Amino acid sequence: MKILQDPVFKAAVKALPEKEKDKLLIRLLRFDEILTEKIYFEQVDHNTADHYRLQIEEKIPGMLKPKKGEYFYPYLLVKKMRKASGIINRHVRVTTDKFGEPWLNLLILTEIMEQYRPRFHFANAHTYQDFNKYFTARLFRTLRQIQALDEDYHLDFQDKLSDLASHIQQTPMLQEYVIESGLNPEQLAEGEIPADIKDLAEYAKTRKMI
Repeated sequence: MKILQDPVFKAAVKALPEKEKDKLLIRLLRFDEILTEKIYFEQVDHNTADHYRLQIEEKIPGMLKPKKGEYFYPYLLVKKMRKASGIINRHVRVTTDKFGEPWLNLLILTEIMEQYRPRFHFANAHTYQDFNKYFTARLFRTLRQIQALDEDYHLDFQDKLSDLASHIQQTPMLQEYVIESGLNPEQLAEGEIPADIKDLAEYAKTRKMI
């Protein structure tokens, strides 16, 4: 049994004097930045999750933008996307921004296509295998996150999904991969998410496409 699950241990912690609990909490927070930020956000910060979401939304295009003199390699695109995803993950863990998670992830996918799609016309599927796989995995994950939201929010994503689908449809090597994974770009272009998206994702995983 893990210590944190031990009822005797839990009872012992609860029995500690309040001052002692406070000292232990401060010491523990030094080793957990996310928990520290979360407590600060919930108890001290006057800004909202929307505020920090907007900050990240403004930051993402610059993070994905090609740097001057930077060679164009597929693995660099994945690296840029992973870095941006890391910022989103941290934001969600701190603020519990359920709407912002798919919203910002969808922004990453759309921005990477808007900034690099012209170069994809000179690419072949073999060279971009890792990029296609990572992109499609993020797409599946984002679609599942949207589907998990209250239906009242789904309408907010329709235009964004349509824009992304248009980029995919204009990129043959990516469209082929997305379709083979089980997704239909035409359906996404209508702003629709497959009702069986979870099953499609599991099937794509068994085929090692995501």
